[in-house]
Amino acid sequence: MRSVATGKRLAVFGSFEFDLGTLELKKDGVRRRLEDKPAKVLACLIVRTGGVVDRSDLIKVLWPEESHGDFDHRLNKAINKLRFILGDDSSDPRFIQTLSRRGYRFVGEVMVTDASTSPVVVSPLADSAAETVRPHTEEDPADPGFSGHNRLAPTPEVEAVRSTRWRRSGAPSPRVAIAILVIAVCLLIGAGGNVWSNLVNAKARRSIAVESFRNLTDNPTDAWLSTALSDWLTTDLSAGDQLRAIPIENFARAERELGLTSSDQFSRETLNRIHTNLGADLVVSGSFATVPGASGDSFRLDVRLQDARNGKMLRSLSLMGTRSEALHLASDVGLKLRSELGLELLSPQALGLVRTTLPSNPDAARLYAEGVEALQKLDAVEASALLTQASSIEPQHLPTHAALAAAWNALGYDGRARAEAEIAFQQSKNLPREQQLLMEGLSHETSKEWEMAANVYGTLFRLYPDSIEYGLKLANAQTNAGKGILALGTVQAMRHFQEPTNEDPRIDLMEATAAASTSDYRRQQQAAMQADVKARKLGAKLLVAYAELQVGSALRSFGNLPQALQLWRQARETFRVAGDRRGIANTLNDEGALLWQKGDGPGAKAAFREAISTSRATGDKTSLAFALSRLGMVDIYTRDLVEARQLFHEALGIYQQVENVQEQGYVLSLIADEQMWRDQLAEARKTYEDALSLSQAVNDRSRVAGRLMDIGIIDTVQGDLEGATDSLGKSLSIYRELAEKNRVALVQNRLAMVMLWQGKTSQAAATMESSLAIAREVGEANVVAEMYENQAYIQMEQNPDKAASSALAAMERHKANGDRHGVAMDSAILAQVLLLQGKILESKASLDQAFQMLGPNPPGELGIRMFVVRGQLRAYEGQPEAARMDLTQATMRARNLRADSVGMEARLAMAELELKSRDKSARHDVDALLRDASKRGFGLIAAQAAKTLHTSVQVRAGSAQGAIREIAMD
Repeated sequence: MRSVATGKRLAVFGSFEFDLGTLELKKDGVRRRLEDKPAKVLACLIVRTGGVVDRSDLIKVLWPEESHGDFDHRLNKAINKLRFILGDDSSDPRFIQTLSRRGYRFVGEVMVTDASTSPVVVSPLADSAAETVRPHTEEDPADPGFSGHNRLAPTPEVEAVRSTRWRRSGAPSPRVAIAILVIAVCLLIGAGGNVWSNLVNAKARRSIAVESFRNLTDNPTDAWLSTALSDWLTTDLSAGDQLRAIPIENFARAERELGLTSSDQFSRETLNRIHTNLGADLVVSGSFATVPGASGDSFRLDVRLQDARNGKMLRSLSLMGTRSEALHLASDVGLKLRSELGLELLSPQALGLVRTTLPSNPDAARLYAEGVEALQKLDAVEASALLTQASSIEPQHLPTHAALAAAWNALGYDGRARAEAEIAFQQSKNLPREQQLLMEGLSHETSKEWEMAANVYGTLFRLYPDSIEYGLKLANAQTNAGKGILALGTVQAMRHFQEPTNEDPRIDLMEATAAASTSDYRRQQQAAMQADVKARKLGAKLLVAYAELQVGSALRSFGNLPQALQLWRQARETFRVAGDRRGIANTLNDEGALLWQKGDGPGAKAAFREAISTSRATGDKTSLAFALSRLGMVDIYTRDLVEARQLFHEALGIYQQVENVQEQGYVLSLIADEQMWRDQLAEARKTYEDALSLSQAVNDRSRVAGRLMDIGIIDTVQGDLEGATDSLGKSLSIYRELAEKNRVALVQNRLAMVMLWQGKTSQAAATMESSLAIAREVGEANVVAEMYENQAYIQMEQNPDKAASSALAAMERHKANGDRHGVAMDSAILAQVLLLQGKILESKASLDQAFQMLGPNPPGELGIRMFVVRGQLRAYEGQPEAARMDLTQATMRARNLRADSVGMEARLAMAELELKSRDKSARHDVDALLRDASKRGFGLIAAQAAKTLHTSVQVRAGSAQGAIREIAMD
């Protein structure tokens, strides 16, 4: 186990020094009195600098033995006391930021010093203060560089959290012990404090890996025995919990990645590679042969047991029997190898477990073994077919149901996977506790009951604290349960495994995944880069590909889209070489989403179409439905609504078939988007509400926020500004809490338009500028064009020159993306701006271009606005009847669509026309519009209507005075 040096650790921030050992606080060198509870809070926050610490987790740290009490009030008091001592302000925090209804985050820059290491600067975006990160240099930049083809830059070495159990001399004082316990608890809540102590105290078991046996006679009817024999021996040798088995699928992966060929005996060099790659201490390999004979087929089984650490041959066996006795021979081998290794005799319950390794029916056993082998080769379609047949022959065989659950899960059939996992769990009641817990965890996992899965895997990890598989399962469940901070604590625990297990790249990949779930993208990047370095050293090509995907994901979050795309394409090539078509399809989907984010519509379509083709070939329903729905989304923006609708309904049918409620909700929202483009506002609203209900049912908060935004958009179009403000405000709050910056920009964009309608022009302009800044930062090219359009509307009245520039900027982006509808919209906006500037000919030319592109009857809000502008132009040119026809058309369309917001613009334009025509009812119409706009909160329209009335009164007064002068002259 790695030894970790300890020493005095100081966290320096501002003018403060905080001793992470004694919990003592000094300011400018003078000790400040800090009570116990605020001190523990400060320790937890500094340990997770930049990360969010939930209120519930702080309560567990501060009052671990109490179950009743007003904890929220007591925690608030502790926070307030801490802020008072630090001189911090909750409204403008320097150190402690409050995240409403969630928790707190330390946002100051911290320098952590240690007696045994150099000082380390920890920013809110860096790793937690519980880790020591080497300062970056030009050769080791903070942002990833790339040296050479297909290489990632070196990553900082990360040390694990220090524990008092490794102190070199002396016992810690009670206060120091409490302080360190607080920090450990902050990292390990949920994983169970016992995990940490078990890791420290437990003697790691020897690990054993069993290779698939070679079929020397190459008889295809015996091929299934290769997997069956290795599966049997793996279960046999690990039964009784004295050896830790390396899963056979891991050995199969290593064989592919290391280019191993099956052998009766491995060389010392090969054994060393297996030991490093898999963490296997012992390796079992062998072969079998069937020899036909007059009295029946004879069967020979040869087995070798080697020590992977030193290359020694520990035992060589050769047994003879008949072919029907193959598994009995394997059982004899297990007995002899257990004796060689000094293992205890198996208990009756453990023997029962071994006997359940394979079905008792020979045909079912063959189908099961072939199905497991297909899973190892990443062919889930073939595996599901074989395992379904095996299950129909021997339905009481538990491992068949568990393997079938894995196959269905790989293909995206959530309902089928859930059903098979539940059967396996129910059949595990008489097995040892480990197997019961494994099946229970699988059942919760396939049911997406992540917190319950985490509880089960946490128990397994406490019982078997040397098992990396259980540690990874626990961290994965914690991450999916929204407990990324706890998952990071589990990752830290796994870093204290014995070598080489503690250097397994999967630990770093898990850290990257957990860090991303907490929006700590810098930590995600660093962990994934570290995984890449380790995986390359091991020759683990698939793990390299997954590391590249993670680094690319982090780079995308930083707005570095070109490098992210480069990495994902490298990963896709790795998947292709490895024959992992599912990995190819998933990567293509990621590429398509990123290309669309960059504004490359044709590139996005090509990637999604290739993903669809690949997913159909592999039978991966989840990947297929994803690609279908995203291609449809691109189709909407490129106005191919017919194909979009077909794609959405196919994707929805798949998600209903596989019982994926979460994605059903999202695809319904895309169907509603398509309905919006068809001006079916009432239908779209109903579909959005159905989608919202599904997202709420599965607690998909990001999609809940998205549907609230969609409903807010419809409220805006229909003139319900109060409802729009409420829905958009709720959406914005959720997105901010989830730290989804690109979505924050989208909602702010829509809120700015509501503010414009309300007459809050300055506030709308500031909100739009903020949205644009975020969109540029995260590289959302498509939404930037829409934001420029809305910015033009906001600038139109006060600064037409800027409005024209914004409209032209939007037009450039739409032209680059081949979006004719977008270009037409920008031409119409520009025509409206030019009209306000009095540039009639230019305005008319720009509007004519929009009509030429969209036809004589352009749809939706855009069409209404185009008729309004044309009516105003015709009125200016002295064509009142033609103008009246256009404005009547605009008013009727707005009424039919229930597009009341733009409808008010049409009503105002009509009233202005009638006032010029001296229509007696015109003043009444303007007055009615003024009252209606004021009542519904349309400050912009109300102000314009009031201005129109005032102008008409002045005109009438001027006319009256002229008439009086004429009479006087007569």
